[in-house]
Amino acid sequence: MRCFSKYIILPIQTLSPYDAGPSVAVGLYGGLFPVPGTTLFVTVILLYIVPKTFSTPMKGLVFAVNAMAFPLEIILLPYFIHAGSSFFDDLECDTESLIEKFYDENTQLISMIQESSACLGAGALVW
Repeated sequence: MRCFSKYIILPIQTLSPYDAGPSVAVGLYGGLFPVPGTTLFVTVILLYIVPKTFSTPMKGLVFAVNAMAFPLEIILLPYFIHAGSSFFDDLECDTESLIEKFYDENTQLISMIQESSACLGAGALVW
């Protein structure tokens, strides 16, 4: 516990609000990417896109906020899917029908993966 406090908590506590603000914003924005499991890669890309130099404690805060945003990402996932399906008129993504297809024994696995990935892709484009 002492090592965690010395190398993680104390450097983050030394950040000014001007350094902590962009770190939290990038971590939260990257953490809310609507494709689960890809938020780390999106956050790394955002670190290089944002025109600010991030120090090591700032990057630590970015990735901590990214990890803490996972429950919020899961909660917002149906809303991203709905927004993606409303943005693309020919795509019908209803989260309830996707869940029913998941539990239906007659549904082909490949077709279910294709349909759900199209819905997630549309949600990612709306993001």
